[in-house]
Order: sequence, then structure tokens, then C-alpha cells
Amino acid sequence: GNVWQHLRTFRRSLFDTLRWRDLLHEGVPYSRAIDWAFMIPLAERSRCSRVLDFPTLLYRAPTKSPRRRAEREQEIDSLVMQPSYSRPRPSVAIVGNARIADGVEGDRVREIAIQVGRALALGGYDVVTGGLGGVMEFASRGVRLARLEGGTGISIGFLPGSKREDANPFLDAV
Repeated sequence: GNVWQHLRTFRRSLFDTLRWRDLLHEGVPYSRAIDWAFMIPLAERSRCSRVLDFPTLLYRAPTKSPRRRAEREQEIDSLVMQPSYSRPRPSVAIVGNARIADGVEGDRVREIAIQVGRALALGGYDVVTGGLGGVMEFASRGVRLARLEGGTGISIGFLPGSKREDANPFLDAV
């Protein structure tokens, strides 16, 4: 496995978040662990990153000398010790009725909930609701629409009960 092939799977916006100084080891670009220098911050900033609690593949590149192997391990150690690129995602809770009246007033409430969810997600906020229907569902629908426009927010539902089938279909996490 060539790690550089995997770098093509990341979005350009993730590469734009890299700080040049983080690609340097003692003032010069990493030479033995440049793959780690890119992959660690890209994985930390990825919106869809997942942590596996088991090894799937352990690959050690063949090194020609113990000295080079030690240099690579020293570079990897310094990379792992750098501050994380991860940051807590801001979130906003939307509270509203699970039942919306029919008619003009109900249509207005639905449209406002969609627009609020959409605006928050376009601004990079995650939207937290009670996960049911009504205002909660339409705010979650707005989040989903925002992602079609490049928004990064997700919709999180905290259900009042334990039945996942009660959740609205626009939630990203229940």
C-alpha cells in the first residue's frame, strides 16, 4: 500500500487547513515520515473520520538500515506529540413542537424550521433536537439540504424514549 494513493480521498479543504510548520521537523520538512505528517491532521480534521478499536493492517515499510528506521520512529514520535487538529464542533439546540398545525401558519413554521436548520449547518454548526417530528424534523431536513450545498453541520436527535423507529428520517445521529 502506497499511502499517497489514500491522500486522494481527502477533500482539498482539508489540505488547506494544514499548517506549513507542522510539516517540518527541526526546521526542515519531514523526510522519513512525511506520510504521517499529512495523514494525521487530515484524519483529525475529516468530518467522517472513524476510530477502529482493532488493527486492520499493520504495514511497516522496509528500511535499509536501523539508523533510518530510528530516524523514522523519531519523526513519528514528534508528529504524535503535536497538538491535535481536532476541535469540538459547535452545536445549537432547536426546541419546538412535535406537531405542527395544518394551513398557512403551519406552512410558515415548517419553512422557518427548514431555513434555521439550513443556515446553522451552512455555518458549520451541528443541530441538536429531540429527534421527533414537527419542528425537529423540519430543522433536520434543513440540515440535510445544507449539506447538498456544502454545509458541514449534522443533525443529532436525543429521543425522549428508547425506540429508534420514532426518530425522524433526517437525523444523522440518534
